[in-house]
Amino acid sequence: MKHQDNADLLFALLVFVLLSLFVFAVSADALELSPSERDSVASVVYAEAGGEDDTAMQMIAQCILCGCEREGMEPSELFEAYRYATWRPEPSEAAYAAVDAVFRDGARPIEGEPLYFYAADQIQSEWHERQEFLTEYRGIRFFGGDTY
Repeated sequence: MKHQDNADLLFALLVFVLLSLFVFAVSADALELSPSERDSVASVVYAEAGGEDDTAMQMIAQCILCGCEREGMEPSELFEAYRYATWRPEPSEAAYAAVDAVFRDGARPIEGEPLYFYAADQIQSEWHERQEFLTEYRGIRFFGGDTY
């Protein structure tokens, strides 16, 4: 009977450790934003994808997060370096929700590390197309950082 108790305890400990690792892995990629950074990121997300749905806005927010992490930059520095829209409208609640989902809650709608995007239904970009293609969503093409 004692052997079974030890096995149950060991199993419970293993489950706890695995769940802890999962929670850490999901939250480790989050980047804490100050209130003004959150406003700024939401404004850029809205400028870039305001006419799109929640998923598209989360995808843009994920590009911003991955760019900040890769470059070691604050969002405002990244906006200039990556040439994000300079128009900064008042963000919608959906834009704030997309930023919170990605930056606070760890949502990752794109598999991989998206850094760049463009609206392929509006323009053609040879530069983007030389990057690692990740996915296309509603006419927006997303790319990682490996050049081909």
